[in-house]
Amino acid sequence: MYNRNPDLHDSRVLSHDNLAGIFSYSYLDKSEHRFEIWNYLLKHLGTYDNSKGKSKQLSRFLPFNPSNFFIWGLCAESNIYLLFFPFYLVSLIISCNKPVNDTSGKILSWVEMLPHKNHWLVKHLYRYFEKKMKNQYGDEYVKALMRIYHGGNSREFPINKLLGN
Repeated sequence: MYNRNPDLHDSRVLSHDNLAGIFSYSYLDKSEHRFEIWNYLLKHLGTYDNSKGKSKQLSRFLPFNPSNFFIWGLCAESNIYLLFFPFYLVSLIISCNKPVNDTSGKILSWVEMLPHKNHWLVKHLYRYFEKKMKNQYGDEYVKALMRIYHGGNSREFPINKLLGN
C-alpha cells in the first residue's frame, strides 16, 4: 500500500492523507509498516518519493508539513514526536474552525487522533476536536463529515455503509 506502484507513476503518488491512514491502521494493527515508513521519512528529511527518482515534480524534494510528524511519530513510538506538537496544535485549531463544508482536514484529524484518544496529550486534543465537531455537526459528527465530504456518492464508500450514511 505505501509503495503504490512506483514503476507506474512519474510523480509522488502517496499523500499525507494516505500516510495518515497507513500510520493509524498500522498502529492499531501493531504492524511494522509504521516503523518502516517513519525510518524512511527520517532518513530522507521528511520526504516520501516512491517514484524512484522519476518524478519531475518539485514536491518530491519537499518535506511533508511538520504537523504531520506529531501523530506519525507517536504511531511509530518515536521519542521526537513531541517536537512537532506545536505545529499539530496550530493545524488542529485551524482545521476545527474552518467552515462547515470544509471537511477534509477534520476527517484527517479524526483518523489520526482516534487510535490515540487515550494518550496523555492526545486525549486533550481529542476532547477539543469532539467539542468543536459536535457544535458544528451534532452528536453524529462523523456521519455528517462523511456525508458532506463524499457528497452524492456517500453510499458507495465502505465507511459510510458502516456508519449507516
